[in-house]
Amino acid sequence: MRFSSTFFCLQVAVVQQAPFVMKNSNGEFEGYCIDLIDELKKLMNFEYELYEVEEYGKMDPDMNWNGMIKELVDKVTMQSLSWTVIGP
Repeated sequence: MRFSSTFFCLQVAVVQQAPFVMKNSNGEFEGYCIDLIDELKKLMNFEYELYEVEEYGKMDPDMNWNGMIKELVDKVTMQSLSWTVIGP
């Protein structure tokens, strides 16, 4: 998280999965989750920077995560934006 002229700037990890998060022909992110964070930005007065990670995350046999989950566990990012299903 960085402070900016508004209030703060969130570093937000994203995984592409249409129609939730995807890149358009200009290389900009769009989709349902992007629309949602844009509306939250207006209501709560913050800025954000999106960066892409390759996958949601899997745990290896040594109990280490990769992907978006690793970013959250290692506190590289404090927010993630994606479509996720949690199940057994």
